[in-house]
Amino acid sequence: MTLTSFVLVLVAALMHALWNAMAKRGRDKFLFLWCSASIATLFLLPAIVVDGIRGALPSRGWMYVFLSIVIHVVYFYALGRAYKATDYSLVYPLARGLGVGLTCIGAYYLFDEKLSVAGIAGICLIVSGILVVGAFGRTLHDSIQPKVGLFWPLLTGLLIGFYSINDKAGVGHFSPLTFAAIFCLGSMLILAPVALRQKQSLSEEWRVNRKMILLAAVCNLGAYPLVLFAFQMAKTGYVVAGREMSIIFSVLIGTIWLKESRLAGRLTGAAAILCGVILIAFS
Repeated sequence: MTLTSFVLVLVAALMHALWNAMAKRGRDKFLFLWCSASIATLFLLPAIVVDGIRGALPSRGWMYVFLSIVIHVVYFYALGRAYKATDYSLVYPLARGLGVGLTCIGAYYLFDEKLSVAGIAGICLIVSGILVVGAFGRTLHDSIQPKVGLFWPLLTGLLIGFYSINDKAGVGHFSPLTFAAIFCLGSMLILAPVALRQKQSLSEEWRVNRKMILLAAVCNLGAYPLVLFAFQMAKTGYVVAGREMSIIFSVLIGTIWLKESRLAGRLTGAAAILCGVILIAFS
């Protein structure tokens, strides 16, 4: 993994952890996510215009854009439901961990991406660390209602694996910013009727959390486009695994900002993730 791709992934990880934590603080998680993602999309739109003027919009590869839109629509809905169902410190590790595992398997079979021994060891450490963080993130409520607590995070992780593989293929046809702009625009437009149907709740969400929504939009704007750029420079499994540095950030954010407990146990898992990322970075 090159230094440039590693730095891109690290910055993306921090931004991703931040906007997810902000979404958890929202009154209505889905409306918060829709508002912040829609604002971020507005800033990405010039990329479509510029590529259109340059004649750089390809005639091939639109299938990947369509699939990305569909997957991200379901992903945003599932993520919002997951944060309603249970803790940030449980949702985030489980979803990201499952996403890493599925992406690495998919990249091996679809893109013939063979990983080094150090890379495989690093991914195993990351997945193990994520599971430890998730175990210490569980609450009494989750143990009483395990199906409610686990279904949405696991579905979110499944969707992360799907869109990571699909988007890796997509940036082989489009520039990362244009690809992100098109699938974000499509996703937000499809979800718009659901959000706008709740006018009173939407207005209240904006009134109470507009500063947080705008800050989340800034983080959203950088988080995934940076990953798409990294996809062009490094193997899919390494990029997705390295991005899980966000778990370490989420442990600190969940403890310091969201006042969630069990820091010591989750730091053990975070340390395993850090070791795994270091192995990947130097593999």
